[in-house]
Amino acid sequence: MSSYNPLVSGLCPYCKSSLMYEAENKVAYCPVCRTNIPTMHLTPATYSDEKEMNNGEAHRIANNITSAASGLVYLDNFTDSCNWSEFVHTESLTHPLLDALAAVSEIKFATDPLAYLLSFRARAIPILKKIDGLSIIELEITENFKSDDLSDAFAYTDLYKRLTERIVKERGGIIRTLEKTLQLAGRFNLDSTLYSDLQASLRVCRDKLMSVSVPKDIDSVQGIEHAKEMRRGEVAEQYRLHGIDAENTYKKALELIGNGYLGSALHLLLAIRGYRDTDKLIQRYSGIFEFNSEIIEACGKAYYVKEGTAYFDPRATDAASATKSGCSLYEIKDGVPAPSPALTGITELVHAFGNNVYFVRADSAICAFDTASESIESVKLLDEAPRGDYLASREEIYFTQDRSKFVIRKKLRTAPDTKSGCFKRKKKPALANRKNNYSVILVDMDAATATTVLPEVVDIMDFCNDRIFYTVVNAEGKTVFRTYNVATGDDTAVLNSHCIINYAEGDMIVYSRWAPTSYNLDLFTLNLGNYRVKTVATNIRSFYTVADGRVYYTVGTEGCEHLMSAKFDGSDKRDIIDNPGTIVTTNSGWLYYAVGTGINTVLMKVRLSGEDRCTVASSFG
Repeated sequence: MSSYNPLVSGLCPYCKSSLMYEAENKVAYCPVCRTNIPTMHLTPATYSDEKEMNNGEAHRIANNITSAASGLVYLDNFTDSCNWSEFVHTESLTHPLLDALAAVSEIKFATDPLAYLLSFRARAIPILKKIDGLSIIELEITENFKSDDLSDAFAYTDLYKRLTERIVKERGGIIRTLEKTLQLAGRFNLDSTLYSDLQASLRVCRDKLMSVSVPKDIDSVQGIEHAKEMRRGEVAEQYRLHGIDAENTYKKALELIGNGYLGSALHLLLAIRGYRDTDKLIQRYSGIFEFNSEIIEACGKAYYVKEGTAYFDPRATDAASATKSGCSLYEIKDGVPAPSPALTGITELVHAFGNNVYFVRADSAICAFDTASESIESVKLLDEAPRGDYLASREEIYFTQDRSKFVIRKKLRTAPDTKSGCFKRKKKPALANRKNNYSVILVDMDAATATTVLPEVVDIMDFCNDRIFYTVVNAEGKTVFRTYNVATGDDTAVLNSHCIINYAEGDMIVYSRWAPTSYNLDLFTLNLGNYRVKTVATNIRSFYTVADGRVYYTVGTEGCEHLMSAKFDGSDKRDIIDNPGTIVTTNSGWLYYAVGTGINTVLMKVRLSGEDRCTVASSFG
């Protein structure tokens, strides 16, 4: 007579009762509606979301298995319904439930040969799914590589590299465990056909494990060359529509680099930016100075930075601080700094472009130093002013998108009084008592020239997409907000009152003004294409960011604050989250924020739509 044992693998699809398992005929049976249920129709009853599975829950389910045969039914059913796509994107090589099934079956049913069939399959299936899933990640890398934003492609590459490193590291132990399980199955006389199947499965597992290799970088990922060719063709076609032969231009640039003509090569590379590895080449030969302790690299040469080149600072209020320390550069040859400096009197290193290093000397001159020359006299003065007139900190220098030009402010002063006392000595130039405080200098590093593009401004408000956003007091004494396009020279009046520029991209500007209460702000957008102003929100607490065509801002007061979002025209307002605490950043459609203080701080994230709020980390300190 057939015996029926409890089966934890599923519920009856008709009456939802717990199913029994008939060991002799290997079928599931419902004791309530008395129906035999094909195992292909079973769904796990005690397991709904593998993401939330922990070891304790996994062992509880595994301990409820009443026989090795019913465990095999459960295993077949579970592997058919498991979300293996999600498992592939985790860094674990095993599944907690299948691990528990393998361990428990070898203890509870140690003399049953089917226990070792169950154990082998429970350990082999996840690793095979993981190895096969590498091709999915490879596809995601190559597909994302075709887009303009390569961040996802590199993120998937990092995951791919971590997974392959782990597989290579642990594959020896995995193979030994499977071999031992196969031996136990043979010792307890597993059916010869099933045993042969296990031997074949072991060979497949061994071959697949040994075929895995760790890529050095994204270029080593299978399929990436094809993706590069497709991307290269798309970019080349875009340039062809503008009359540029990208491939020939690229080859000419490489030839110029080989001959040492970096400046001319950069000019060509900038014309085909985004084609092949032009971005890497531009970064290499036109990168911002990279400080590494006291060594910098610029224009293919290494320099030792020595502090202590003193000069007088006219802005100092006392004699003790009147001397400001600058720095000198000594070229490193054969690993040893040269005995004499290549460049002296530097207050701010600005940029390296072509063969030239651009810097501000003693806050009084913008200079270009030709690194191809061995002479310290090869410094070219591009623009001069009284000492202390250039605002030369890194935050006050703005670069164009192709990094071939930069913008810097210079203080405005009154003309000096040349007659003073009976000896008619020159007086120190006095700062002007004026409303327009600065002029704006544009330095073209490709041509090594400097031009005053804005003779008078109150201040630069922002710099975005090669536009200078600035305020100026006009002849009538009114403050006007204007934009200057450094590429075209267009100078346009935009607003006639002081405002805070929060965001600018393309023709869209997001700005705010103090509300009548002077405590909060009113938020607006301006489309420079049609000069239409839209009110996004009034009486806000602060602007946060712009993402996916929506403006994010906070309203309320401290302790009772709400993060809101709206379209550029102020419509479709949404309440994203209450009391967001400290907003950290946005990334890949998520907003990260911290609540609490000290060791009680919890890092949370929520989608920019306001959905799927969850905890990222809750342990600090």
